[in-house]
Amino acid sequence: MWSLSPSAQTDVGELRELLRRPAAQPESFAQLLLRRLALHGEPAALPVVLDALQKGVCRPLAAAAIHRLLMELPPGDLPHLERVFGRAYGWLCSSEVTKKDVAGAAGFGAHRTAVLGLLSLHRNGHVRHEALAELGRVHSGDELRFLLLRLNDWVEPIHRDARELVQQRLASDYLEHFLAALPLVVRLMACRRRDLRDLVVGLVESLVGSGLLEQAFAHRDRDSSRCVAELAMTTAGVDRQKLVEIGLRSSDPVIRLRYARFAKGSPPEAALEACGQMLGDRFMPVRREGLLLKAELCPELRDEIWCACLFDRSRSLRELARFQLRGFKIDIADVYRRAVSESEADWIAVAGLAETGDESDLPLFRELLGSSSCRIRAQAVVGLGRLGSEQDRDRLAASLRDSSSRVAGEAARQILSQPANVGPEYWEQLLTDDLPDHGGRVILRIVFGLGRWASLPTLLRVAATGRPALAQYADKMLELWSTPPRSLRIFTRPTDRQRQQLLEALADARQSLRPKLLAELFVWLTACGLVPPPRKSL
Repeated sequence: MWSLSPSAQTDVGELRELLRRPAAQPESFAQLLLRRLALHGEPAALPVVLDALQKGVCRPLAAAAIHRLLMELPPGDLPHLERVFGRAYGWLCSSEVTKKDVAGAAGFGAHRTAVLGLLSLHRNGHVRHEALAELGRVHSGDELRFLLLRLNDWVEPIHRDARELVQQRLASDYLEHFLAALPLVVRLMACRRRDLRDLVVGLVESLVGSGLLEQAFAHRDRDSSRCVAELAMTTAGVDRQKLVEIGLRSSDPVIRLRYARFAKGSPPEAALEACGQMLGDRFMPVRREGLLLKAELCPELRDEIWCACLFDRSRSLRELARFQLRGFKIDIADVYRRAVSESEADWIAVAGLAETGDESDLPLFRELLGSSSCRIRAQAVVGLGRLGSEQDRDRLAASLRDSSSRVAGEAARQILSQPANVGPEYWEQLLTDDLPDHGGRVILRIVFGLGRWASLPTLLRVAATGRPALAQYADKMLELWSTPPRSLRIFTRPTDRQRQQLLEALADARQSLRPKLLAELFVWLTACGLVPPPRKSL
């Protein structure tokens, strides 16, 4: 936010030089610079633009540039702007501003509010106070963000006047402007110089009564909308059912989850109605709260609720359902078997059977490896990995060649979960010519995860002799090992066998690797003491 692009940095430097020697360039050049800085739209240029305004250089254009740079700034960035300007005065822009200069800002028409707002950040308390008084006469809504900043001012008269001006604006016709500046409102909760919580609570109460609460929940600043959601739940005299409905309609899953839990305190009929919203939610924790609440409110339907949950798309909810049904005499695996026999296209039933089945289901999983659905093939791989024997590893390895990256990734995870130790040699032999690129990338990620010394020989060979897509991927992984931060985190030494394999692979790949990567590898391996340093010529 506060670093200038090269072109803007050049314009700022030229304008600053022009302000030092006004006669060096014609006024038209200053006008050009101010227009270009406004078009750049970079707020880091504000100090020098304000300096131009104070020194009387193209004042209308300088005011227009301030308006564009400042009013397009998100409200949440204004506190940082205030800190930056506190350091900038006397260095990047002139600190010689008086109350008369503030009054003169009234002549800038549509840009008046932006200029006054910038002056309200001045480190001189008299200037801030005068700018605040001028802002108090503006009622367009643009001034509100600057009034909210001054609420936490360290000068008591400024704080007192700002508080009075903000309270005057706590009316229904001004609530939309408060919503636009919501991050600054919520920031008042964290201010420690003065207790400003009552202002925030009063605003939330007004939002609840005005019907604008849903807009507050949909604010693009998630932290602010979540704070308002928490405060709304503590508002006295609120219609709890209506509040829950609004919360469950929010686009923020955190707010929906918080209000799903808040619904437990509603009357039974209202809580059941809220359960309908929760059970259709795409966010699993919200559906979980809806299931738990409905099972609590309707104990006679408990087994029916959890039996239906056995077929939820979320594995976590299927596990919760099996836990809740542990006291019932239900063969859960048989429930899934019947569902699969009725419709083999039901991937959720196949997933449930993969999680609960036994060895008698292995023939079915082997058959489902040929399904046209990648989801079903992936779940069949899960079943084989959980129940299969050593002989099924070849089937899992064959699934690495699947056209779906989902299936290939699941096959790799299941092979890794096998009790037998699988080293890099096993994975390297699977890198055949008929292996799809996504399957090769999965294998290389697994090899990379085996550790530095175990993976380097395989990565070197693939980078040197593999097909282009995999060679490029292995090249990136070698670069990750040989450059910071991983190159600095060496806590183990290679075994003699690993060192020999590494040196042999490096010698074979030397002619094929990128020169820059080869140089990085040699520097790193030399620092590790694995490669002798090059001899210095006499």
